[in-house]
Amino acid sequence: MQILSKYLLRRNIGQFVGFDPVTMVPFEPKLIDFSLMHPEQIAWYNSYNALVVEKVVPHFRERQRQDVVDWILSKTERVDPFGNAAGEAKRLSFALIALSALVCCLV
Repeated sequence: MQILSKYLLRRNIGQFVGFDPVTMVPFEPKLIDFSLMHPEQIAWYNSYNALVVEKVVPHFRERQRQDVVDWILSKTERVDPFGNAAGEAKRLSFALIALSALVCCLV
């Protein structure tokens, strides 16, 4: 049994309970469309990957399992939150929608 910390997350729409991850397994990056994610979500993804590397890789290095270390490192490469054109276009379109809504309210 493992005791995990519990904390409150404050979001624009309310308070939520957050928990620490229980498993330390990398996501399969080929199955993720990062262009659909906000920079904050990609930052969480990168933080999770860094935690996986920090906690898991030393165990496999001690056991001289370089094949597993290489696999983990290949699955936990950092993703640039602003590195793709589709994500930039999405953020720009949201900004334009917000701006047009503001202009409509002022008119």
